[in-house]
Amino acid sequence: MPKCFFCNHKNPDGVQECQECGAELEPPDRSAATNYPIEAASEEMHDEPIDPFDDELLQHLQAGNKIAAVKAYRDQTGAGLKDSVEAINALATKHDVKTVYKSGCSVSTGVLAVIVAIGLWSILS
Repeated sequence: MPKCFFCNHKNPDGVQECQECGAELEPPDRSAATNYPIEAASEEMHDEPIDPFDDELLQHLQAGNKIAAVKAYRDQTGAGLKDSVEAINALATKHDVKTVYKSGCSVSTGVLAVIVAIGLWSILS
């Protein structure tokens, strides 16, 4: 019974994707995932230590940088974009990380307001 690396769901034999979170059950190239936990965790373990790679991904998520987390996951495992996003979402759910998104809109809105103000000032002057 393959166990998902991300949500620890026990899947039936022969499936390629986790039935719980949709993540790929094994990286396509295990040699590319040398820092990722390859061996299954003990069935009795409840408090699993956080893998250094997971810790890096969680730091990206907590900083509001989901794109960097997905990119790091893809670089480390060689997984595709869809699988990487699903794995990152599963990791965030597993560790109850509420992603705070950085907003570039406030800066863009401020710059736009200055441009409009300058434009109006030049028209009215």
